[in-house]
Amino acid sequence: MARQICDTSLMRFLRFVRALALLLCVVVAASACSATETVTINDATIANATATAQRNAAGPTEPTPTVESTTAVATTDAAASDGNSATTTTPTPTPVASDDSDGTGTSNVADGRACSYAGVDSFGDMQIEIAFISPLPEQSDATVDYEVIARGGAVLASSTHFIEELQSGEAVRVTVDTVTDAPTGSDGASGITCRILEIEPLLFGFNAFEPQPGDSCTFAEVDSFGDIQVQIDVVSPLDDTAELAIDYALRGPDGVRFADDVTFTDSVGAGQLWSGAADTLTEFPDWVNESTFSCEILSIQEF
Repeated sequence: MARQICDTSLMRFLRFVRALALLLCVVVAASACSATETVTINDATIANATATAQRNAAGPTEPTPTVESTTAVATTDAAASDGNSATTTTPTPTPVASDDSDGTGTSNVADGRACSYAGVDSFGDMQIEIAFISPLPEQSDATVDYEVIARGGAVLASSTHFIEELQSGEAVRVTVDTVTDAPTGSDGASGITCRILEIEPLLFGFNAFEPQPGDSCTFAEVDSFGDIQVQIDVVSPLDDTAELAIDYALRGPDGVRFADDVTFTDSVGAGQLWSGAADTLTEFPDWVNESTFSCEILSIQEF
């Protein structure tokens, strides 16, 4: 019986020793494994890992700063320019236009003369407006030479406008039909200018007589075509019977001439009164109306 108890105690002791040994093995094995997997991490490794993680991480990233260009951008809008940007547009020639704010159109005429493009008529012919102060020393028929110029400088038309009995120092503002087609294309008329080349007296002509106090030219009406009709009354200044050529001018505010013409009579006796209507074939310009209109006889000649 005592032997059996001893055997049992021995068996329990051996089991305890075995368990303790197994526990020690586990502890030793764990220590060994832990030692082989340990690595040294320096600052460079941490930095690389952090950068990699940031690149691979999901979610928004910091926006890349945008570097603004310092290259100037050309612009044709003066209001949008900051004063530092250079423009590369070709300047458009500006036609010299007369100033009609005072009704005369001559208050800002450079060097006593100006010329501006006025568009086209119903036939497509270019129209220009010329304005000047007569440089002639005395009254005479005169010619005005002019050129019409395209944007690039090419001469589109060059001709002469005739003016009846131009008076010394007289203000003139007339529309001239160049009888030349405008350039074709959507922008063909863009940038057209003109200039007066010369104003000269006409050196030949008939003997002209000045109008007498009783001679007159007055407004009659505007016909159905919009043309001004005038009434002319003159007494023949000739010493015998003859046909007459009567030159007259149409004037606006301050006596500025905007057109002139000539009317012819049948035979008129010496000292005889002639009275007749004349179609001027001219409409009122936009700066003239009936209340500011006047008509003046310039000269009477034998025809």
